[in-house]
Amino acid sequence: MTPIVIVGGSGHLGSALHARLPGAVATHHRCPSAGSIAFDFRTGGQLPETRTVIGAFPLARLLQDSSPAERAESVARYIASLRGARLVQLSTDAVFSGRQGGRAEADAPDPLTPYGRAQAQVDELILASAPDSLIVRTSFIFGWAGGRLDKRLAPLVEEPERLSHQVWPHDVYRSPTEVNFLAEGIARAVEQRLAGLLHVAGPRMSIAEFFASALAPLGFTQLPAPKSEENPAVARDTSMVSTRMHGALGLDDTENWSWYPRFLPAALGGSPTDASA
Repeated sequence: MTPIVIVGGSGHLGSALHARLPGAVATHHRCPSAGSIAFDFRTGGQLPETRTVIGAFPLARLLQDSSPAERAESVARYIASLRGARLVQLSTDAVFSGRQGGRAEADAPDPLTPYGRAQAQVDELILASAPDSLIVRTSFIFGWAGGRLDKRLAPLVEEPERLSHQVWPHDVYRSPTEVNFLAEGIARAVEQRLAGLLHVAGPRMSIAEFFASALAPLGFTQLPAPKSEENPAVARDTSMVSTRMHGALGLDDTENWSWYPRFLPAALGGSPTDASA
């Protein structure tokens, strides 16, 4: 029996998880990686027999445009494909409205966006269908994994001229989370068989602060001046507290940023350690 299956294992987070979980089997949908197997939860396929499945892919994002009934059917099909395995599924801070930051696991979701409403429903369906499952909420995943930077930073490094066109708000807050830090939190949660809701996230900071902090080690220090967010539809503060992470897993959100340079290649100003560190 395969000990762990990582659905979405060829993705950014999936790559970081695979480095920490020797013997895990990764799945892919469109982009295969070495040793990965094809799987699409929407087709009703079966996963290899395993004790634990980690859903390291944005399930709710894929179901965002579906009706609530269609989402329920898709989640039921996904749960059936597990064949009794315990599920650890990725979630996001989109379940919160942003009217108040510092949200904890005990706080009720109050989503405003279609994505947030889909995520809240998916989380609720999973926990109701599989009570021993774990929903891992996180925010603004960034960093180096699988030989690449995340989707926010990579375009700026590849085309530095884009920097002059950026306008990052100083009054919109998230909890940016380094991808390897997140993978470590998930790996520890799997080992401890945590269930329910778990926040694995970095400390609260503005979008402008995030890009300044993330780009500085890459050699970009001359950045556009931050702006005030004028779009009322943008959630102002979906930052999360990770008290359970600290108590149960021995990880503190202040460690998040120390993980970032450890995995950057030397060409980008890092001094990488072994990926399983």
